[in-house]
Amino acid sequence: MLLGLTQVWAGVEYLPYEMTLTWSIGPDLVYFNLSIAIIRTTYIDWWGIGLKPSNGTADMANVDFAIVTKSGLLSDRWATNNTRPELDMQLGGRNTLTYLFSQVIGSDYVTGWYRKKSTGDVRDVVLEEGATYMVLWAIGKNGADGEMAQHANGKRGIHTITFTNDYVDNAADDVQTLSFSPWLFPGLCLFLAV
Repeated sequence: MLLGLTQVWAGVEYLPYEMTLTWSIGPDLVYFNLSIAIIRTTYIDWWGIGLKPSNGTADMANVDFAIVTKSGLLSDRWATNNTRPELDMQLGGRNTLTYLFSQVIGSDYVTGWYRKKSTGDVRDVVLEEGATYMVLWAIGKNGADGEMAQHANGKRGIHTITFTNDYVDNAADDVQTLSFSPWLFPGLCLFLAV
């Protein structure tokens, strides 16, 4: 299997804001690319996706996130509830994403990484070929402290995928925004799926 830009991408999910998630499933590893139109990065600081089994609740609890920053950093994060996902390592897990690249390809900014299907990390979702997953997506700006701030309304949603190499997006299962009762605490920057 070839790495990076020469990878033949198999599964594809088209996300709002001109983002695209592609993946290729191997015997033990899964390769991902997350692309976003360069023009979109002029008014946001971060973008990302999270994976969660489709039989779970349609919220951010127990979601395994990969977040990309405008500076090209990739972080492995976990959301325990409807708040900003924390770095896996801050929650007793470990970083199990192997960064490959971030670069401009045509009119898109593309970040590539891979991970094991089953990492053994309690802060990672086990990826099973043929299973159905929710893909939570969001984009946003950083707060005054330089940290990832809550996304704005309309800047997040849920799509559903069948995790196979021959999957092609079915827009009929896509939800652009979610509706929850958020808990807002003064001074606390929340990352909510509301």
